[in-house]
Formats: sequence, C-alpha cells, structure tokens
Amino acid sequence: DAIDGRRMSDSDLECCYDRVRNAQNFKRPLSQGEIACVLGHRAIWRKVSEGPAPVALVCEDDLRLLPACGDFLRSVAGHEAAFAHALIKLDSPARAGKVVGRLAGVDLVLTSRLPGCTTGYLLGRDAATTLLAQTRKVSRPIDMDLKHYWEHHVPILLVRPQLVSVRPDG
Repeated sequence: DAIDGRRMSDSDLECCYDRVRNAQNFKRPLSQGEIACVLGHRAIWRKVSEGPAPVALVCEDDLRLLPACGDFLRSVAGHEAAFAHALIKLDSPARAGKVVGRLAGVDLVLTSRLPGCTTGYLLGRDAATTLLAQTRKVSRPIDMDLKHYWEHHVPILLVRPQLVSVRPDG
C-alpha cells in the first residue's frame, strides 16, 4: 500500500527529508506526496532486501502488462541470481545503449540516459540493499533519484521492447 503524504506529520517529514541536499540536488522542494512516494518505494526495497527471493517485481497500481512481459518474467525466474545486483526498468523503451543480454526475445540495454517512470521494475535483493544504504534521506523524486546511478552504484538496465505501461485509465 502507498504512503499518504497528507497524513505525515512535520516531524515524520523532518526525519526522512533532507532539505539541504534537496536544495543542492533538485530544482525545487518536494511535495509531501513526492516524499511519501519515495518512502513507499523504500519500504518495498526493504522487503526485497530482507526477503528470500534474489529478485522481485515492483509494480505501481496503474500498471498494464504488455504481451511479451509474461515470457520475460518466466525467463527471469530461471536466472534469478543473475539479476540480484541490478534494477531492470520494464516501463521505458530503451533508446540508444549497449545491449548486454537477451532473454525471451527481450534485449537488456545499458545506457547512460535513463528515463523517468517507476511503473514497473525488477529489483534484485542486493540492489535493494545498496539503494537503501545510498538513499537514507529523501532529496529528489524517486524517478529522478534512480537516474543518478553514479551516486547509488546500482546498474539499471532497460528493456527493448517495453514490457509494461501505465493503464489508459490510470
């Protein structure tokens, strides 16, 4: 379940939001909803980090699976350990980048220009642990923070073709 930023107290916000880093790292202060969104993803990352599975699928509530997604996820299930250290964005079609693997007809692409969106992604247990350690306090929206891979050091791959999207009614 999502965290409702409107229900967070000022003291809740102060303990998790870094206003100084926000001013240095982002163009404006974050809204309570943006802070809550990051905290929601971090709660999921904590479950993945502490859980038994080497990789987990993280989905937002407006997710729509595209046709090739099922075969890809079944293939990942047979190679879970290979993805323990990575995050694979399923929601953004890869543009330019280096194809570093192929699974179930889907290219895994490494690129220096990451798109926003966190509609759906695969997250390895070790990657979740690293993200939690590197992003202790909130200073940017979740999709912007993930783009800064040189700060958190988690490899982020894109897929080609795109495997999930936002539902039209989402």
